[in-house]
Amino acid sequence: MARPVRIFRTTSFRLTALYTGVFGLSVAAILGVLYWATAGYTARQFDGSLTAIVAELTEDYPRDPPEEIASDIEQSLKSDPNSPGFFLYQDRDGKRLVGNLPVMPPTAGAQDLSLPGPPGDDRDLRGVGKILPDGAFLLVAADRAPLEDLRELWLRGLGWSLLATAILGVGGGLLVSAGVLRRVDAINRICQKIMDGDLTQRLPGRETGDEFDRLTDIVNTMLDRIEALMDGLRQVSTDIAHDLRTPLGRLRQRLEGAVLKSRSTAEYERAVEGAIVEADQLLAVFNALLRIARLEAGSARRGFARCDLSELTSTMVEVFQPTAEESGQTIRWDSPPPVEVTGDVDLLSQMVANLIENALRHTPPGTQIDIHLARRPDGRAELVIADDGPGIPEEQRDKVFQRFYRLEQSRNTPGNGLGLSLVSATAQLHRITVALSDNRPGLRVSLLFP
Repeated sequence: MARPVRIFRTTSFRLTALYTGVFGLSVAAILGVLYWATAGYTARQFDGSLTAIVAELTEDYPRDPPEEIASDIEQSLKSDPNSPGFFLYQDRDGKRLVGNLPVMPPTAGAQDLSLPGPPGDDRDLRGVGKILPDGAFLLVAADRAPLEDLRELWLRGLGWSLLATAILGVGGGLLVSAGVLRRVDAINRICQKIMDGDLTQRLPGRETGDEFDRLTDIVNTMLDRIEALMDGLRQVSTDIAHDLRTPLGRLRQRLEGAVLKSRSTAEYERAVEGAIVEADQLLAVFNALLRIARLEAGSARRGFARCDLSELTSTMVEVFQPTAEESGQTIRWDSPPPVEVTGDVDLLSQMVANLIENALRHTPPGTQIDIHLARRPDGRAELVIADDGPGIPEEQRDKVFQRFYRLEQSRNTPGNGLGLSLVSATAQLHRITVALSDNRPGLRVSLLFP
């Protein structure tokens, strides 16, 4: 019993019931108008035929004597199959001359009459009367049964039409609501599993392209994003515990050494300075983590504006050119014409700087770093930073964007493993597609702007 009650409470059933009510009213209105038009036309035809008979009987009056009118009426009553069936011809004094209707006060025009019969079985008539110039009165009437039959037929048709509309509407509402309820129940079951902690669950779709499928696609995309964030949070928690344990241990050792082993003020100051350096490195890691979190939250998108990517990249190349020369590396950059993109200038500058710094830090002396910027035929800007260094194995290219992830050969180089994570977060905020590929040899990083 619970399920039918739930069906009646669904929005789809209520909408179907509302539509059925509106449609039923429309059907009733249309049939009512048709009945009014048809009944009016039939009544006019009915009255017109009676009027024609009256006119035919009195067309030569008063040249024809009353006896001739009476004779015509008697003949119609006896032998005319098309006769209306009821006549009254009375003189000016109210005396019936001929006919089968009782005398009555003369009334000209169409009128409704009731012919007395057995109790409860009076006969309803429709008649047309005419007062003649000498005061005589002629009335021709016929049974109203055809008009009443037509009325009853229309009312019966209206009733059956409304009943069929109600049955089809309610039945269709039940079928539609049952289908919707099944889909909602399936969504509720999946949502309950997700609430219980199983973030791998996804809402089912039917690939019909309806509003449920569109809602399912949006919710599943949101769940993918939530799962990725939760995985990232778990990864960050693990990485923080693993990668920050060593610098925190070094910091404690320096402070402990300053307390226990310093024999002079100079030694104490050196120990404290070393501890400050370790603390600054830890603060830099946490600041980077906070910045990544803000980027992933999307709050920085409010500061977007048009900027020249060519000028921005030129500035970053100038900043890192001395560092490259000191380490025996080469940065090759042919400044192209202005290429405008939309974004946060500071974040885009930091992203380009991180990629150039990453290329300088993880490649040996003699490496050449090529930076190329161009507008593609489809109108999208593409920035490429490529080197001929050792590169990144294909199976690890997706992992390097994870927080604190470092290649084995990079463990001995300075850094905290957050540079490419910042690049990934900035790219995601700006809807930039980042692709890592083999430069044969070396690594090729492609940034494709929207």
